[in-house]
Amino acid sequence: MITVRLSGGMGNQMFEYAAARALALRCDTTVQLDLQYLNDRTWRPKPLRITFRKYDLDIFVVDSTLSKEGTAPLYVFGKIGLFTDLCYRRIFKPKGVERHFQFNAHFEKFTDGTFLDGAWQSPKYFTGYEDVIRKDFVFKHEPSSPQIAALAEEIRKEESVCVHVRRADFVGNPLHDICDTKYYVQGIVEIEKRGQIGKVYVFSDDIEWCKKNMTFSYPTVFVGDEYFGVKAGGNMYLMSQCKYFVIANSSFSWWGAWLSEREGKVVVAPKRWLADATIDTSDVTPSEWVRI
Repeated sequence: MITVRLSGGMGNQMFEYAAARALALRCDTTVQLDLQYLNDRTWRPKPLRITFRKYDLDIFVVDSTLSKEGTAPLYVFGKIGLFTDLCYRRIFKPKGVERHFQFNAHFEKFTDGTFLDGAWQSPKYFTGYEDVIRKDFVFKHEPSSPQIAALAEEIRKEESVCVHVRRADFVGNPLHDICDTKYYVQGIVEIEKRGQIGKVYVFSDDIEWCKKNMTFSYPTVFVGDEYFGVKAGGNMYLMSQCKYFVIANSSFSWWGAWLSEREGKVVVAPKRWLADATIDTSDVTPSEWVRI
């Protein structure tokens, strides 16, 4: 069995699951999801402060089980747990802990029984298993409402561009606040070089800000909160129906773009995935995506 500790929001959890699923397939075994970290609500001081999340993968048909008490490595809750976990990582350096943003080549040597703890944000971790991952990330209730179904049908008929603007937990964040309005304008230019744009669909966790601050020279639809669906699954589903993408440095729109199977798909992503330019994030996106 491969056990993976889930952390972060939906997009992060999808990366963590995909890596575990690919490893389990290679080892001819199953996947177990450890939710202990997600369930920890210990307050963190800056810069460790995080946005608390819940388990989100239950909107998909993922092939896994949730860990039962005693079947995953012990997680100590509270401030003591944060300290002991840090010591554990630095002293013992367990093989299943990801320490860098780059692809960890040792992943290919992991065996059955490995416990994965990290972000695993690279498609290289599930190379060769893309078809399985796509099937696992089929939405259980697709779409979840007639309103979402109608917009999805419209998007599929258009030479549609998905523009994703993430603001809620990124604005002012010293690590993630990267994509300004100039980036999105430049992204549209890159799409124009490679395809014929029909309509732009803007997705955001702050759609009212987008309406006031973003304009494009194409018919534009600002996709409101009424299309969020269950756990924002409606938004990701609608994104995945688009043909072109200008995504944020966000795992949520990463997966919205990756799940699209439109012929002639073009994805534009920020070259700097993190504000710290010294961190190499070249492994984050597929090689065919356009980084600007």
